[in-house]
Amino acid sequence: MGQCNPPQAIKIMEAELFRGKDLQQAFELVIKKKAFDGSKACITFIREEAMKDRESAPLIFKKLWLE
Repeated sequence: MGQCNPPQAIKIMEAELFRGKDLQQAFELVIKKKAFDGSKACITFIREEAMKDRESAPLIFKKLWLE
């Protein structure tokens, strides 16, 4: 694992969702790119970042908050 980097994780996931990947595939790339440290807290921080960036990253916001 890497370090917890919510802004980077959001950018990666948004790009992958835009390319037609599903949430699991997008998150696998976040792990591969070392933007996730494996903690539950990091998942919470990523969700909070998605809420904050809901206008610039609408796909990940929808996946993490509305589905």
